[in-house]
Amino acid sequence: DKQFRTHPLLGKFCSRMFYDPYGEHYESPRGPEEFAHNLPGIENKAAIWIDIPNAKGKEKRLFEGSWVREVEADCIVEKMLSFVKAQAKEPAGKKLSFGVISFYRGQANLIQEKLDNHNLKDVSYKVGTVDAFQGMEFDVVFLSVVRTNKKANFGFLTSFNRMCVSMSRQKKALIVVGDAEFATTEEARKRDAIPALAEFY
Repeated sequence: DKQFRTHPLLGKFCSRMFYDPYGEHYESPRGPEEFAHNLPGIENKAAIWIDIPNAKGKEKRLFEGSWVREVEADCIVEKMLSFVKAQAKEPAGKKLSFGVISFYRGQANLIQEKLDNHNLKDVSYKVGTVDAFQGMEFDVVFLSVVRTNKKANFGFLTSFNRMCVSMSRQKKALIVVGDAEFATTEEARKRDAIPALAEFY
């Protein structure tokens, strides 16, 4: 009935959204001061949403059926590189680990390709789909939503288990990158696991 891995704000959020409905509530007894990260631009916050409206770039369906949204990929890469730069002078044991999660293989591949263009061999990070992150943990997690079309099928975003995993891998900070308007509409709130995104926002 307790979790010790993640910041209490995020622990309470995950308990409320994913466990309380099944009578499996848990508490987060560690204090927020134990999860300080001092990363630039997010002021030690544990929950961050970077809003990228639909007008700045839509999602695109790949030939093989997966989805990508390049404007989100660029944002995540830029932000992660700024964090890595800020951490450069920290000793090895103090440097943070990063996870980059998407619900779509195409988006994960796109982000990985962009990160491969930079020298990150000394950085502890992993990019992948939600299914590859089961049981893993990172100091900071980026979650790329990808979808923006409110009239389309919401696809993998409606998987309750995947949403739970994607929002519970972090220790210090969870950074969601996506179109806030898409995630907070009445239609989104009614669609299975999507309400978790609206509540997080």
